[in-house]
Amino acid sequence: MFQWNTILVINSKFELFTFTLDNNGGLLYKIDNSQLNQNISEEILLNNVIRFSTSISADDVIHLMALLDDGNLIYSQYRNKIWDKLIIGHFDIRSNHYHQFEIIIVKDILHMIYGYSNLINSNICTIQHVVYGQSKRHNVIRYISSKFPEPFSLDVDDQGIIHLLYPAFHDRNTKIYYTFYNPFTNTWSPSPKLVSSNIASARYPFLFIDTKNNIHNLWIEESKNKSAIKYHKVNANGIDKFVWKEINLSTPSLNMSYPIIFEEKDMLVMQFFSDKTLNTLLSTDLGNTWDTKNNECFSDPLVLTKVNTNLRVQESKIKYGISSLSIPTDLCFFKSYPMLHNKIILDKGKTEEEKSTKGEEVLNKKIPWYRKIF
Repeated sequence: MFQWNTILVINSKFELFTFTLDNNGGLLYKIDNSQLNQNISEEILLNNVIRFSTSISADDVIHLMALLDDGNLIYSQYRNKIWDKLIIGHFDIRSNHYHQFEIIIVKDILHMIYGYSNLINSNICTIQHVVYGQSKRHNVIRYISSKFPEPFSLDVDDQGIIHLLYPAFHDRNTKIYYTFYNPFTNTWSPSPKLVSSNIASARYPFLFIDTKNNIHNLWIEESKNKSAIKYHKVNANGIDKFVWKEINLSTPSLNMSYPIIFEEKDMLVMQFFSDKTLNTLLSTDLGNTWDTKNNECFSDPLVLTKVNTNLRVQESKIKYGISSLSIPTDLCFFKSYPMLHNKIILDKGKTEEEKSTKGEEVLNKKIPWYRKIF
């Protein structure tokens, strides 16, 4: 189960912001401060919201985009405990269904990538890309979806290149394709690459770029009533640089949902779940080999939740976390490597200056919030 209506944001002060979109279109948020043991009551940020996305910059500013049911696009920034809000655009919701919104910060520039389909021809989908402060919209790709559009997955490397996996229906099956955005030419690749099998049906694409710029791609492939996780990687260095390589995995054939990868202190962690069972694989050699960890059973169904963080934890990175449905903030990566709790304990003896830098220079450039994009 994918929790589209919940996003967790963790800043460098170890404050946890939980954003939730309720069934009535109310966008709610609350703040938990682990250091001060404080819990701030839930507040309504916006009403009449259809879709939203968040990101956080190095200076602890939270960026939020929200599409309202009247078509207005709201851009909000949270800094110094204050929310700034502005209408920066308008979408045609009478003609189109907007099914996914993603915002990312690339070298101090805000990018919005979203997918939509026409209400009349709902299986024809378009992914568009807008660079904040520019009026031009990039048409990333237009493709056919078998039923309701499945989500795409994206990440960005240290060069500012945006990498994207998306599912498209072709020749009686859904297949997974890869494309990328070149920030130096300001263009998307005109020739997406087919990465899944040409004869099997694929779903649930997931793309992850580790702290060494290696690209990891996951999806579930179904053939002859069997399901299997497919894993491809692209190395950023070495003799096989930029070469797509498939790594065989030993995973059970069952009804799996949304496989993910994250990185914890130079160790790659792959997780996927089926109902109440969490399966975990570990790799200490950049994904070339994987070892199976003991599976965990939960009393509640498991869910996948998006995570934004700017924590400066060496050799660690996370985009999504798995938790039980009843406690969405109790992410399983806290259990496999409690980096947040360890960092909180270590930081108690540090000065305020040491806490703010986390060993890295905090960016001074601020993204202006007053520009209209379209």
